[in-house]
Amino acid sequence: MKITSKTNKAELVAYAAQALGAQLDETKFSRDELIAEVRKLEKSLGIASDDAGDDDAVNEGGTGNGNNAQNNDDADSEQAAKKNPRFVYLRIHTPPSINTDEDAEEETHCIVGFNGKNYQIQYDVEEGVKVPYGVYDVLKNAVQTKYRRVKGKREMEERKEQRYKFNVVKTVD
Repeated sequence: MKITSKTNKAELVAYAAQALGAQLDETKFSRDELIAEVRKLEKSLGIASDDAGDDDAVNEGGTGNGNNAQNNDDADSEQAAKKNPRFVYLRIHTPPSINTDEDAEEETHCIVGFNGKNYQIQYDVEEGVKVPYGVYDVLKNAVQTKYRRVKGKREMEERKEQRYKFNVVKTVD
C-alpha cells in the first residue's frame, strides 16, 4: 500500500486487516503509530521493500495537516521513475509442518513459476537465493485467505496472509 499524506487511520486499519491479517485498533494508535505498525507488519511478511524506510521518514515526519504533501508527491514520482532491480536474494522461511504422518518427508524447497520457468528455492538459506525480480513479485503477491472463529461471534473471520514468509536479503541491479 502506498501511504500518502491523504491516507487516513481508517484506511490503514482496513489495509492491515485485509492484506496483512492484523487487527489494529485506530483508537489506541495515532496515525504515525499506525503507519509504523503497518510497515512493521509488511516487513515481517516480506512485503515491504528496502526503500520503505525512506517513505516512513517522509510520512512520519509530517504534522498531519497537509504541510508535507509536496514531499510525498516528490517521493512518489521518484519511486515511479526508479526501475526494479534485475535480481533479488531471497530467504524463504520454512513453513510450519501440517503433516501428522511420521513417514512423510518435510518440504525443503518452494517452487515458483515465472515466465514459463520453474524456480526451486531452498528454505532458510541465510545468505539468500538469487532469483529474478519477477519471482520476488510472484511471492509477494502470493496471498492466501484463512478463516478463524472469533470468540462471541457466530460467523468466521476472514484474513489474508502471505503464502510463503520471506525476507529480501539484498537486490542486484
